[in-house]
Amino acid sequence: MKHSRFLILMLGIMAHFNGYAQGYDMEVDGIYYTYDVDAETATVTSAPYDTPYEGSITIPATVTKGRFTFNVIAIARMAFSSTNVEKVTILSDGEKGVRTIGQSAFSYARKLKQVTLPATLESMGKRAFNECSALQAVVLPSSLKSIPEAAFSGCTALETVTFPETMEAGAIGEKAFYNCGITKLTLPRGIEIGGKAAFMYCRQLKEVVFPDDFWGINMSMFSKCTSLEEITFPHSLRFISSDAFSYCCLKKFTIPNSVEGMSWDALYGCTQLEEIIIEDGSAPLKFYYSLDGEDVSALKKFYLGRDIDNDETADVRVPITSLTIGSNVTAMPYSFGDNLKEIISKIKDPTNVTERFTKSAKANAILKVPEGSKELYEQADGWKGFFNIETFKDEGTSIHSIGVQQSDDVWYNLNGQRIATPTRNGLYIKNGKKVMISLPN
Repeated sequence: MKHSRFLILMLGIMAHFNGYAQGYDMEVDGIYYTYDVDAETATVTSAPYDTPYEGSITIPATVTKGRFTFNVIAIARMAFSSTNVEKVTILSDGEKGVRTIGQSAFSYARKLKQVTLPATLESMGKRAFNECSALQAVVLPSSLKSIPEAAFSGCTALETVTFPETMEAGAIGEKAFYNCGITKLTLPRGIEIGGKAAFMYCRQLKEVVFPDDFWGINMSMFSKCTSLEEITFPHSLRFISSDAFSYCCLKKFTIPNSVEGMSWDALYGCTQLEEIIIEDGSAPLKFYYSLDGEDVSALKKFYLGRDIDNDETADVRVPITSLTIGSNVTAMPYSFGDNLKEIISKIKDPTNVTERFTKSAKANAILKVPEGSKELYEQADGWKGFFNIETFKDEGTSIHSIGVQQSDDVWYNLNGQRIATPTRNGLYIKNGKKVMISLPN
């Protein structure tokens, strides 16, 4: 009796590791199915323990057994999990074909190198291709509505992901591509925001192209993407969340004037970051949490183009040596530390602008102010404490994106030729003033 119970237990364990054996109703050409005669549908399910799936598999749009033909509409939960399949082709025929791939359907199929998804696919379950560590590329059909939690997590060889042109809002789920081998990412229109940690630990990721309707970088979305050195945001972006780019190798970080709020710890551990630019704008930028100099130890340059509205918990101590203050700034938000060597202020009248520089910065940094305003700085509260005040010719250059131009703007290139609109990064003359343009990708 004891031996019988032990045998049953072992068979159960073996069945579990054979892709969660679920039983089947029929087998056709090496594929196992359950079926519904009344609905004329079939679902691909697990293979028996003694005849496991392996090698190259083709799943048809329809399957015929005797006098019945069934529309193959789904792949069951864990149907191919932990199997030795190397290539899977899922066919479709017009409106007939697989519409759903179940939870963990291919998880831990570590030899799977190639998968062809059908034009009929509408959904997949969590972890559908989790830990398919040999999978190299995937093309997601336009019929697919969303990519669920951890769908491709751990696909370390997955270098290329081709998204549909558009997807639904929030279509990319939490950790959807966690620890993948993606090198360039082009996100689809319509998603608006990515899932938490959606691309975290994508260590080969070098370039991200955002759609022009993207508005939110979610928590840890690109954390630990250690090959990511630069990023360009669209002017639809509204917020950047905690740890969004923590431990990335970014060298320059530009915050568009469309951004309403940002967590400073989005840049936690970015020890190679050399420059931060907050674009010129009229609306204050809300900062949350703190940024310590040790987190951005290489930071040297900072462009402050608008006011900062700090959360009560926010505190910033950065080791910069060069600070530029835009003309829209009405109050200095925090101390920039004792390492400052140069401060360029574009504020023409500092009388009502609060400054918060340290005594050391005032003694050692050179404050450069617009021509004609030196006397005002020498008399204004706080500012008059600077030991060295010089003037510079302010040519009206500001930093902002072309995305905020008005329809009646008049543009010229530096050769004096009038143009309809800037077409590349660089200096232009807008409405009689020089402007530095940073075009989104």
